[in-house]
Amino acid sequence: MWRSLHCRYSLHHPLVRTQSADEPWWSRGHATLVEGPQGDWWMIYHAYENGFRTLGRQTLLEPIEWTQDGWFKAMGGKLSTPIAKPTSSVGNQSGMALSDDFSHNRFGNQWCFHNPGPIDMARVSFANTQLILEASGQSPADSSPITCVAVDRSYQVEISLSLSAEAEAGLLLFYNHKAFVGFGADGKVLKSFQYAEEQQWARMGMPVRDIRLRLINDNHVVTYEYSVDKGKSWQRHPTRMEVSGMNHNVFGGFLSLKIAIYCAGKGKVILSNFSYRAI
Repeated sequence: MWRSLHCRYSLHHPLVRTQSADEPWWSRGHATLVEGPQGDWWMIYHAYENGFRTLGRQTLLEPIEWTQDGWFKAMGGKLSTPIAKPTSSVGNQSGMALSDDFSHNRFGNQWCFHNPGPIDMARVSFANTQLILEASGQSPADSSPITCVAVDRSYQVEISLSLSAEAEAGLLLFYNHKAFVGFGADGKVLKSFQYAEEQQWARMGMPVRDIRLRLINDNHVVTYEYSVDKGKSWQRHPTRMEVSGMNHNVFGGFLSLKIAIYCAGKGKVILSNFSYRAI
């Protein structure tokens, strides 16, 4: 059972608010009331994690208590420590694995295009546990990448790329076309992107068409690594980037900083063995 939450005068108003800059959750709001399995009541709403706005608005569950005036009050306080979840006799599994070996020959639930056009899904096909992505645009700045929501403060992702024709492809952290960082290859050079544009001074000769890329986001400090022997050995890219400012308060849009794979130019990229791991 649920009830929509509308504003009204109450002794317990405002229902929730940030009272200190030290609180872990800011901008809490837009709640819906939900009855739990034992007749208990909760609010489900979104908020930004203090210091990690790049993760976007996250979902919170907070207990409420009905009062004698027929209204309610929030019982979670500052939410500075975890609260026991509602009890249930039914075992429920939450979340989903983000890694993808592309063996199911379908677009996994973790993937979506950024600002997709009407024909973007036609750019995707599958074969032999691989995802094939046709090129679009000339660079990440005008290509619609496929994206995956990051769910941890620190994480590591890897993807293997095999380029065909004159395609360029790479691995990014992508907020929107005005805010992204990452690196990519075109069969001739390894390119790096900061401030939503290529840093041409940092180009590295890389005459290979098969490469595995690794991106590590450690509390907003991003490191790039690459392998030309299928992950047996790794080389660290000489540039790094700090990305805490890539969030809604700077760029608007109520988005999050997502993992993204782009393909631009002419041709296609064959993707295999995408892995995501919290660190």
